[in-house]
Order: sequence, then C-alpha cells, then structure tokens
Amino acid sequence: MRLLNPSFQAAYSHSPLRAAFLLVAAFTCAVVAPAQTLLFEKPEKLPASVNSTAEENTPLIAPDGTLFFARMLHGQNEGGKRGGLDIWYSKKDATGTWVDAKNDLPKLNTKGHNALIGTSRDGNTIYLLNRYIAGGKMGFGVSYSKKVGENWSPPQPLILQMKASKSELYAFYMHPHEDVLVISMEGNNSLGEEDLYVCVKSDTGWASPIHLGNIINSEGFETSPFLSEDKKTMYFASDGPLTFGNADIFVSKRLDDSWTNWSKPVNLGAKINSKRFDAFFMIAGDDVYFASNRSDTLSDIYHTKITGKITTEEVLGNLPEFERPTKLNEQINSPAEESMPLPASNRLYFARAFHQKNTGGIWSGLDIWHSKKNNSSNWDNSTNKLPKLNTEGNNAVVGVSTDGNTLYLLNKYKSNGKMQLGVSLSKKSGSEWSAPETLEIPNLFTEGNYYSFYMHPAEKILIISMAGEDSFGEEDLYVSSKNEAGEWSAPKHMGAIINSKGFETSPFLSEDTKTLYFSSNGHGGFGDGDIFATIRIDTSWANWSQPVNLGEKFNSEKFDAFFAINGNEIYFSSNRNDSLSNIYYSKFVPPIAIKDAEPVTENKVEASFPDKQEKETATNSKATIGTTGLEEEKEEREEITERAPVKKPVLDEDFKTMLLSRVIYFNFDSEQLTASSLEILKEIDDLFSKNKALDLKISGHTDAIGPTAYNLALSERRTQSVVNYLAKKGIAPNTITFHGEERPVAPNAFPDRKDNPAGRRKNRRVEIILSKPAN
Repeated sequence: MRLLNPSFQAAYSHSPLRAAFLLVAAFTCAVVAPAQTLLFEKPEKLPASVNSTAEENTPLIAPDGTLFFARMLHGQNEGGKRGGLDIWYSKKDATGTWVDAKNDLPKLNTKGHNALIGTSRDGNTIYLLNRYIAGGKMGFGVSYSKKVGENWSPPQPLILQMKASKSELYAFYMHPHEDVLVISMEGNNSLGEEDLYVCVKSDTGWASPIHLGNIINSEGFETSPFLSEDKKTMYFASDGPLTFGNADIFVSKRLDDSWTNWSKPVNLGAKINSKRFDAFFMIAGDDVYFASNRSDTLSDIYHTKITGKITTEEVLGNLPEFERPTKLNEQINSPAEESMPLPASNRLYFARAFHQKNTGGIWSGLDIWHSKKNNSSNWDNSTNKLPKLNTEGNNAVVGVSTDGNTLYLLNKYKSNGKMQLGVSLSKKSGSEWSAPETLEIPNLFTEGNYYSFYMHPAEKILIISMAGEDSFGEEDLYVSSKNEAGEWSAPKHMGAIINSKGFETSPFLSEDTKTLYFSSNGHGGFGDGDIFATIRIDTSWANWSQPVNLGEKFNSEKFDAFFAINGNEIYFSSNRNDSLSNIYYSKFVPPIAIKDAEPVTENKVEASFPDKQEKETATNSKATIGTTGLEEEKEEREEITERAPVKKPVLDEDFKTMLLSRVIYFNFDSEQLTASSLEILKEIDDLFSKNKALDLKISGHTDAIGPTAYNLALSERRTQSVVNYLAKKGIAPNTITFHGEERPVAPNAFPDRKDNPAGRRKNRRVEIILSKPAN
C-alpha cells in the first residue's frame, strides 16, 4: 500500500476500485553481493603544489608513492594552454608535504593527450594513454614505457585486439598485475555513450574486449574505471540515473569469474560525490584520490582516507534472530485493508480501508483504527471512534510522541472537511484528542501520486517519502528537521545510496536515529516492494550504508512495507496472503547498538515557486491506497539545479577537444531562464573571458508533451534565450541547433506507456558544449 496523491480522491467513486489495489508481482529476485559500505574522511583538495588554476585529473599513485596526474589548459604543458593533457608528478618530502609538481618527462609528454593509466607492481613499467605515433601524433590505444635509470624509455604500443572508440571520449585502467585492461569507450554494443569493457591477457596475448554487461553499464556514460587489487571490485564514474550531479563515483562487485556478472552499482555517497563532476577514483592502501570540479569550473585532485567499513552483519545486527512473522488476529485484521501499523507502548494504531464502519463508508478513504493490549497481553477489539481525527478523506497516524500524548497525522485537515498534502498534530486531553493542527513544513510538495511520512518520537525528525523535483525515479526519501526555534526545515533529499530509480516508501527511523527501515522496489528483492535496512554514517542525512534486504521472513513476492519496531516487537503490513494487506507481527533480539553520532545539524533547502502549472494524471498498478482530496492543481516547481559540468577530458588524437559540457533545464512549456541557469551561463562567460578562441555549440530540446511542430518551435525559443543572454556578454556561438522532442536523454514515458515526469524534466533542456578549435 502506497499513499495516493490527494487529487486522486475522486477515483474512489468508481466501482472497480479493487482493481487499483491488485499487485503486479515482480518475478525476479536480484542477485545482491554482500553489502559493504566504505567510510571516508571528509575529502580535502590537495595543495597548490599539486593543484593549479588549470585542470587536474587522472590521479595515480605509483608503488614508490609518486603521484602522477594529468593537467590541461596549463601554460607549461608541452603544447601550452591550447595543447592536450600533460603528465605531471609530485612526491611527498620528509615532512609529508607534497613538493611542487613537474612535467619534465620529454619522452612521455607531447602536444597531444598524455596520461598515466596504470603501473606495474614494481613500478618499473608505466602504461600510457594513447598510441604514440611518429611525428608527435597520438592514436587510440595504450602504450607502455620502461624505467631506465632515472628516465623512461620511448613509449611502445601495446598490441591489442580492439577497434577504436566510436566516440572521442575514452579512458583506460591497467591493473598492476598487467593482465587486465579495463576500458571506457563507445563500442558497437554499448548501451548508450561510453560503456565499460575489459581485455584479459593470456599466454597468447591480449583477448578482444568483453562488454561488462547491462548491470554495470547504463544508457549514460561509464568512465574512469579503477579495479581493486583482487580484481573483484570496480570503481567508476557514471551519469546514470542515481547521481547527485553530472557524474558520480560508483562501486560494483564482481560476482563470478565471467567479467559480465556484477552487483548493482552503488553510489559512494555525498562525502565523495557532489553536484558537479566527480571521477578518476583510485585507492592506494587507505588513501583515496579522485578528481572533482566541486569548487571551481575546472577539476582538481582531492584526497581522503578510508576510516572503516559497514558490513551486512553490522546493518542487521542480531536481526536474523527473529520469529517467523504471523498475521495478527481478527481484533486487528479484517477482510478489509489494514496497513501503516504504528505501535506506541501497549497501543497499536493502524489504517484501514474498504471497511463499512469507516467514517465515509466502504468506498471512502482510510480511517485511523487502534487497539490496546489487555492484562492478558491480548489485543482488545479495535475501534475507529476518533471523531476529530477521522474524516471521509484519508486519515492515518504517522508518528507518536515519546509520552504518547501527541499524534502526528497524515495530511492537513481543512475547514471544509477536505484533506491536503502535509502533516497535522493532535494533543491528548483526558481521553479526547484535540482538533488537528497543521505542522508547517516549508516547500513541501510532491510531483507524483504517492507519499508517506514518519515522525520520530522525539518530534525533531520527519522522514518523508515523496516524488520531489530532485527524485531519481518515483518516490524518494527526504528528511525535515526541527530547529531550536521550533521551525521545520524544507525537505532535504537523503541521497543516492538509499534512493533508487524505483520507489522508496513507508520509512521508519530507529529510536537512536541511526537505522532507517523502508520499503522499495529499486534495490532488488523478492517482490513488488521489499523492506530494507540501512545505517546512517554521519550527521548529514545523505550518507548511508548500502541498503540490506531483511530477507524472506519479512519479504514476499507481494507488497511488504510499513515496518515498525516497539521494543523487541516488529509490526509490518503485507498482502502476501490476499489481494489486500494485513498486519503481521514478530519478535526479535534488538540490533547491536551503534556508537552515538554527533548532534544533527540543521540544513535549509531553498526552492522556487514558478507560476506555470502543468496538469498531469498518472495511475499505478502496485498495491496502493489513496489518500485525501486535494482539489487544487499542483504547481509545477521544477527549477532543476543539477548541473552538467566538465564532462570528462576528451582523449582523442586531434585538437578539437571538448572542454566543458553544460545542461540548462527549463520549466514545462517555458523558455525562461531560471536562477540556476544564469549561474551556468555566468561560468561560460567567465571561461570565455580567459580564452576567447573557443568553439561554442548550443542545442535546444523539449519533452514529448504536445504537437511535434510546437515542440520544435519551443526548442528554438529555448535555444534563443541562451543565445540572447550570451550575446549581451559579447559571446556568439559557432553552432546553433534545435531538435524539439527528437533527441531525449531520458524516457518521456515508462515501458507500460505511463507518464515519466522525472524523465521529461531531463529532456526540457539546452545543451552547451565548449571545445577547443580545430587547427
């Protein structure tokens, strides 16, 4: 049962209501590698002896501790600022300080693109980007160089059985054993842009590239691979669907010896990844190096340390030691729908739908029901006699205060009896509950059709499941916190580790606020929605351990959700034995306590409120139930602040090299530039002020709503908005194109033809590409 947007309340007047609650079961059970989440210190940018005002990327630590990296747009490069990448290097002195980097490698650096992509275990052989061709030219491939005294031999080509990348973007990583070469390139069987491939060396030489498969590769790009020492863990950057910004660093486990069977990639989280471009991750012992442009237009090299790890066992604690769940008796369950159990001391609150005794009758919304344990530890008959709390709309308890005297309720209660998206509270006075009062949460909205809440008993943390403008797929998890003044923060997205391109719903936060339980269909599992657990790693609410499925005792081939703990008791709802959900119960040994975290910091999130409105409808065939009756049309608030910074160094053989890739997003049916768009355009202006001899390409696009001709004209207007702004800065593009709806970067609709608002948002865009001019 997922909670339906209030605007769909009218659907409950139709007779085939039950059809909306039939579960579409998932018949695949994803193979999940043993979960292990690395813990990192806060990354720090390396000092000016390594980083400069130019572009630094591709860090690689040699066995002797030398840091090799690539630098571009630097006056001391072999080809100057307009040349390609040069190899630079630095070492720590006796005090542990990085000395000034040098590029005095005359046999390795040319006017083209040069970078280290691997070293042998003894450090006496280095592997280089590209084939070195007579006359200083470079070609697609890999070269190697041997150490001769204090110098390096002229690079020799590595004989590989492979064709050149179809795109100008490619990258390599040679494993220190020198028998595995990982490649990022666009091949004939790539899913989208650059995919990951591997070449394996045998006694007879290098085999042809093997595509690493559809789990690790996506319709976007996968680049800058790094393979662990044991060849079982792959780190790489991707712009796939679960990113904070333009590219994030992911990790995936190799599940067998085939090179094509990998675990689902996991985002390394907010400490490593930013809203910009993060890539070129590599590990040397406990030290981690990567490149990011999070603090500037161009990338720099960052360093952090691995401080520990969280395993599956730590997430679950002693959770496997629980009784097999049983369905509660008829005092709680009925032939109707029961869900959203929330225990508080010796009382159980839950929501019931399709019951003749509900306030609005069988075809109305949810009613709050509750039951109390008697002296024999049995449940009394449940009742819904809560006249101020139950209406003809959808009503449910989403939180209970520690003392049990405050209930937090689904939705805002309006004076006309209707309900609206939000949270209310009611205070106990004697044996009565007060009329609900609205909890003021700024910028609370949903673009989707479902939502749910959980208020922690301390009444300072509210977890929200909703489809926000920065959601990755359907509903994602957000957090709102209360400050000392009693004000609630705007919802903050909880990151790409726990959120997926599916739905995350029915959150429950442990008493110590360290462990989060939720239901999802986006992390693999047994059925339509499975219950997962994850541990909060720091105080940011965006860093979590990899979610762990609670297993077949809690999860079924049906819809399992609304997990809640009360002491050593567990309650959850499932429709495993029927079309409609019932409430199940189990006992377990509480998990091992996790060390106390630092106090939670407050985080404000700003949002914009454009006036443009977009009417959308959607349906859902999963186990769901509707909530409330919001008549107002939802405002479209889609000023997307994600950015598409330096995509990756173009590693081609000529000088027509992409330097920057930017994406500007637009509201529905609008060509108006947003505040975040202006920030991107200011960066373009800043770069042109430093180098006016750049090629600029601008292309406009739309989603697929509306006539094709109209969308083509709209994409032209969007393109012209960008051109007009740049013209005021004295910048004229070399190429202007507009394509309407013809070139989507994300699906406008799901395979079942249902609308995909998140995909359409990504298609309402203007792409900007800056390149060095061809000679």
